[in-house]
Amino acid sequence: MKILITGGCGFVGSNLAIYFKDNRIGTQINSLDNLSRGGTLLNLNRLKKKMPENIDRVNFIDRLNPEEFVNHCGRASVLLDPFWFGAGNTFHESMLYGTPTVTMPTKYLKSRIVTGAYKQMQIDDAPIFNNVDDYVDKCIEIANQENLDLKMYYKEQAEKNLFENPNVISDLENIFKSIVN
Repeated sequence: MKILITGGCGFVGSNLAIYFKDNRIGTQINSLDNLSRGGTLLNLNRLKKKMPENIDRVNFIDRLNPEEFVNHCGRASVLLDPFWFGAGNTFHESMLYGTPTVTMPTKYLKSRIVTGAYKQMQIDDAPIFNNVDDYVDKCIEIANQENLDLKMYYKEQAEKNLFENPNVISDLENIFKSIVN
């Protein structure tokens, strides 16, 4: 199973990588991080110390150009929405291929962008969770299924309701209002 963690050397991403190493044997973790934020090199060294025998299961990917990044999202089985930072742009880019993003919204607006996009896409059983265990279990489930039908469904819903929706501005306004209220 292949999992892509964007910001994989940040605090959340590195802890997710360690969690998967400790609890999910056989997971291949692709970590994408430009290492430009404070603390990322410290987290990278912490990962190497915490999981030296399994560090080969984490692929650290150099910075990609936009086209390479979108294509990499399409090759992933599932994307993990980082809890506090949100994967808004990455989610929208990954929908070109329909790659599911598992999310766990917090009280902060930026962590709710994926939830709002799933709502706009009219996905009834979107992978949105309120606790870490369900979040991780769903990531594993999706990654193990390699379900091309699910990817095609998400891609079609995105094309119809996210990318080509003439009412997108009023829909987004309503989504943001419902999140705030």
